[in-house]
Amino acid sequence: MGCRWLIKTFQETILGAIAEGNLDKVQELLQDDADVSIGDEEGMTPLMVAVSECYEDIAKLILRRGVDVNTKTTDGRTALMMAAENGCSDIVEDLLVAGADVNGKDIYGETALMYAAEREHTKIISILVASGAQINERDVGGWTALTYASERGHTATIKELISQGARPNPDTDIEPSALIQAAENGHVDAIEILLKTDLDVNAKDEDGRTALMAAAANGHSEVVKALLDAEAAVNMTNKDGMTALRCAESRLQVAENHYSQSVTPNQYPSAELNRCAATVELLKQAGAK
Repeated sequence: MGCRWLIKTFQETILGAIAEGNLDKVQELLQDDADVSIGDEEGMTPLMVAVSECYEDIAKLILRRGVDVNTKTTDGRTALMMAAENGCSDIVEDLLVAGADVNGKDIYGETALMYAAEREHTKIISILVASGAQINERDVGGWTALTYASERGHTATIKELISQGARPNPDTDIEPSALIQAAENGHVDAIEILLKTDLDVNAKDEDGRTALMAAAANGHSEVVKALLDAEAAVNMTNKDGMTALRCAESRLQVAENHYSQSVTPNQYPSAELNRCAATVELLKQAGAK
């Protein structure tokens, strides 16, 4: 009981000092042969806390103790994933030199590369790929680093991933499409970058949706125009038999209902109605039925 209490006390003390960025205190605590590999109840080790705050000096100090850099938290996250997520490029390099597994996965199948792509840390993506990161690796949901970047509309990251060999087309229709994710979220700049690759503009997801349907269903008129300019098929149907036009009309109806039921019309932005109406008109002009 006494030993366990001492370990817990030391653990809490050093984790607190690291979280505060108190290098002198951490150095003082590490003067003895203290075990810095022990994590808290979630598996957060002193190294991970330092990495999460991008405290490179403290991280280097701990790394010199020869800790296992591939230790995982209860949800499977490693120090490398945390460094990639937080944009700590120098620490990413330090961890890789120390033997971090560049393709390690958390319990959701996400890699450090995916964490970097989600946060638009383009420099870190270059570092990870140069160190052997599998650029087209998929998580348990079928998402790749490019899918995550496309969903967020991170144009610089999308360009970097494509230049490094990321494939824009999913391997099967049950895997999320980068183009569909960008379309669904209205990222027209991302769409225009993706359309310059050899992707299939009419590829469907597991629900039978195309990028055009996803954009139309959300009233993203600028994206719809870009896809139409890229010769997206206008009369394809999803698994429910809905075309892009029917998706757009359904969205317009929802917008009109919300607007009409508002206490004051201004509570529902007229811009939303305009986008939805423009989407329907664009599709009709393109011969949609």
